[in-house]
Amino acid sequence: SWKWLVTMIDSGSTVKKHGEWAWGSACCRSGVTVRHSVMRSQPARAASCRRPSTRCVDDTAGATIAGTITFVGWARKPRIATITVMTTRLIRAGEGAILGPPSGVRDRFVIDSRDWGGRFALVEHLLAPRSIAAPMHRHSREDEFSIILEGRVWARLGDQEVVAEVGDVVVKPRGEWHTFWNAADEPARLLELITPGGLEELFRTIDHTDGDFDFATDPRILPYGCEVDMAATGPIISQHGLTFG
Repeated sequence: SWKWLVTMIDSGSTVKKHGEWAWGSACCRSGVTVRHSVMRSQPARAASCRRPSTRCVDDTAGATIAGTITFVGWARKPRIATITVMTTRLIRAGEGAILGPPSGVRDRFVIDSRDWGGRFALVEHLLAPRSIAAPMHRHSREDEFSIILEGRVWARLGDQEVVAEVGDVVVKPRGEWHTFWNAADEPARLLELITPGGLEELFRTIDHTDGDFDFATDPRILPYGCEVDMAATGPIISQHGLTFG
């Protein structure tokens, strides 16, 4: 059947979960609520559906979509591609490649998004004493959730600064400026859940770079839709005596 294809133009990402194309009928079957207006760039086919409304852009039950939606056009829904999924059901402690400088932040790659159709990635960050993970930055595509496993982790989340301890969860939604660091004299560890996945490949790029990675000018950061604020990072580094390693 013919479907209408939509994309979220506010954030530059797409409307469906995990940043994929959103396919939905224009007959209001899903019950999904869109919080802003729906715009059509061309007339809908009167014979194909009722007038597209703000409750009809996705078949994912229970999802809430925020953003301005634009009507792109009519197309047939593609077949679902086969997704490679990891076969192991137990990942032992210490398994997975560990990259990065021992004096800074190392990354243990636990689950790669390519094994889950891009939907999810899991990375363990190992923070040396007095190290900062990244400059102040924000993502346009991913949400991150950090579970503290060892030590204490400081985080700047927008205008708020918090100190998270073992068992705490730090929530870093897309579009929000943030960074995190270890201001203690003992190491810290956290488990980073990233959805949708893909950002872990930027971590690999940074970890494989010889010398310091220039977050402000390195073009390899551009495909990941991240912005960096080095001016806001300097005071944090100075206040806590931090290093990138």
